[in-house]
Amino acid sequence: MKGRETIKQALALFGGNFIVLFVGMGLFPLLPLYAARFGADNTAIGVFFAVTHLSNAMGPIAAGLLGYRFGYRRLFIASAILAVPAIVLMGTITAMWQLTALTSLVWFFGGLNIALVHILTGHLSTPQNRGKTFGLIALSIPFGSLLGGSAIGYIAETSGYQGLFLALAGW
Repeated sequence: MKGRETIKQALALFGGNFIVLFVGMGLFPLLPLYAARFGADNTAIGVFFAVTHLSNAMGPIAAGLLGYRFGYRRLFIASAILAVPAIVLMGTITAMWQLTALTSLVWFFGGLNIALVHILTGHLSTPQNRGKTFGLIALSIPFGSLLGGSAIGYIAETSGYQGLFLALAGW
């Protein structure tokens, strides 16, 4: 890292990665329970997860294709902003197909953002400090997963799914 500005950028990227993992890893175990509320059986939940994972895999592909055209920073900010309404709408759905579409959209933006965090980390770090910078970003994975898994179950228990999705959108 070159200076204060680069440290601020690295911490911002850490925060962006942390938020994606907090939401994704915390919400993931609750999704089958939420899907069952809409009449999904085991097969439908399996298809739901397959579509969701496919959408998540398309995020890094889109980062490579769209990053050159729109710029990595713009794309990072836009995808973070566009994920918020999809998360809010996940709390208001009435059918399984809506859950599948919105979850796929959120997971697509999550995959896109994680890829963009790594691309931007590579751009901002110097060759001498690249390991430290990527190490810092990598710390967001266990922290986001642990804290998201701990907090999201509690929020769902106390506020219900609609309150959960509003809290996640605010986060």
